[in-house]
Amino acid sequence: CAAKAGHFEVVRLLIRHQANVNHTIPITKSTPLRAACFKGHMDIVQYLVEHQADINIVDNDNTTCLMVAGCQGHTDVVRFLLERGADLNAKCHDGLTALHYAASRTRMNKHIYDVIKMDPRSDDGSTLLHLAVSPGTQLLLECGAQVDAVDHEGNTPLHVIVQYDQLICDLLTLHTIISSLVEAGAHTDMANKQKKTPLDMCSTSAAKDLLKSQMKMICVQG
Repeated sequence: CAAKAGHFEVVRLLIRHQANVNHTIPITKSTPLRAACFKGHMDIVQYLVEHQADINIVDNDNTTCLMVAGCQGHTDVVRFLLERGADLNAKCHDGLTALHYAASRTRMNKHIYDVIKMDPRSDDGSTLLHLAVSPGTQLLLECGAQVDAVDHEGNTPLHVIVQYDQLICDLLTLHTIISSLVEAGAHTDMANKQKKTPLDMCSTSAAKDLLKSQMKMICVQG
């Protein structure tokens, strides 16, 4: 569709001719706004919302525009949707929230350093990879997302991210999301329905080492 392809002038022309801004595709129930959020077309997202597009409308999987934008790492879209009242604690059919989606994201946004600023040092003075956080995750936390929200299996966002199994070149992504969640108060000893904690769910030695490091920091600070 025009919204997904980024054709702003076409979108504007259609809206001017009374096109239904909340039209849904029969099979998926996707809307123009959801398509624009998925692709990160900020100008189209703003235009659609200004013309009464429903921010919290869901598709067949009960996923929201905020979940889609967070998963794709479109921080500017996430910020805009939150400012316009998007429900950051809504859950899809799998019980996942926007924070779960943001935590499962695996690609770093090189521009995030200019978008979200963090204290480059932890309370105990550690400087290990204290850079910017993954797009969406920190922003959602700052806006009040439930850090220990659970899905149908009892998994928290921390359970989700420690199962990250990408190449070592994405170690920064892994570290920054884990540290952001823990620093925001995520319970490292919280068990899911299988009685497994985030530490039990670690899929790589890197994830386990990073989580143990964060747990030690908590003990030192406590």
